[in-house]
Amino acid sequence: MNEAVFLREKFREYYEQNKVSGPSGISQREFGVGEFGKKITSRHLSFSSADEFNSFLRNNAPLFISHSLGYYAFPSARPMNAKELLKADLIYEFDADDLKTECKKSHDSWFCGNCGSTGKGNVSNCSKCGAGVEVDEWVCPDCLKAVKAQVFKLMEFLEEDFGVSEGISLNYSGSKGFHIHISDENFSKLSPQARVDLVDYLTAYQIDPVSLGFFLSKQKKFVCPPPGVAAGWQKRILNGVEALFERGSFEEIAVAGNVTTASAKQLLNERSTILSKLAEGVLFQLPGKKTEGFWNSVIEYVVKLQRLDIDRQTSVDISKIIRVPDTLHGSTGLVAKTIPFQEFKEFEALNSAVVFGGEEIVVQVAKTPKFFLHGEWWGPFDGEKAGLPEFVAVYLIAKSKAHIVSGV
Repeated sequence: MNEAVFLREKFREYYEQNKVSGPSGISQREFGVGEFGKKITSRHLSFSSADEFNSFLRNNAPLFISHSLGYYAFPSARPMNAKELLKADLIYEFDADDLKTECKKSHDSWFCGNCGSTGKGNVSNCSKCGAGVEVDEWVCPDCLKAVKAQVFKLMEFLEEDFGVSEGISLNYSGSKGFHIHISDENFSKLSPQARVDLVDYLTAYQIDPVSLGFFLSKQKKFVCPPPGVAAGWQKRILNGVEALFERGSFEEIAVAGNVTTASAKQLLNERSTILSKLAEGVLFQLPGKKTEGFWNSVIEYVVKLQRLDIDRQTSVDISKIIRVPDTLHGSTGLVAKTIPFQEFKEFEALNSAVVFGGEEIVVQVAKTPKFFLHGEWWGPFDGEKAGLPEFVAVYLIAKSKAHIVSGV
């Protein structure tokens, strides 16, 4: 059987048994669909209601379906400006691809088409000839744990820095990350430039400590904003410095300040003085000329710990379309499940997003690393025939890593 036909039939079975609510304001949204191996093959679709949308899912069983960030007067019109934008959700997308996690060295691999070299991990260029490489990417619980940490950071930013805690929904992407939808009216009318400014703030893009009040004064004191008046990134940097010394790890202080462990130990002995000076709007004076270099390095370190790794295009491009929550992902067969925020901490995507059954399907599996799905590790495989549960077979077929063995 053709793999694309097999997946479509499985997806059809799912949509016949499961209703998808669709995005808010569904009649004002543009939709796009994709087929096997390609996420978007056509756009400018629209539906008058959730019932019409679900009828489309049952009849067509698209392997990918996405909706617009924007609400339009005429969502199916072409070109884009004929749609007449009314407003647009703010959506942040976090993906394991954007994070440099250690686990990639165990499950990702690369191939250089120029010289034929191969290697483990996720890299951009061949270590032998320097040419661009093809990367075979996988996701594991550790990847998604790192992505979840980014989501928690965003929620903290939204509540503490912008006062937003309502009008937020969260869903698994169905593959390597999570999508956060913000429909708060204070954000829906933001211009493209305002959305860029927001992303710059969240990612600390081109952040300037001097303009924030962290600098070596003419009196050779490294000053900082007093905690009582600090706001935004000022407050975040001060909190980060305080947390660094309260954690009490001289090894971390050495890395943060780019100093020797001996110097870090001496600084840790001065912890109470450092924290009291911080409250006065002054950072501790180091011997000689080391003060400025140390504190600039520490500030850079604490900023890196707190900033977000966000997919910029999704966040700023109002014309972009993104996966409809609670639909299936055509590259994994997993559902882009909506997650109540109170359940997010315990949410395990590679368990909870599995929707297909355990009936055995015989497939020919290509070379794969060991991977985790539905509470178990599978593989590694290397070209063998295997009888696998349906949910594993669907996952591998969707990733173009297996094909169905005929006549079995």
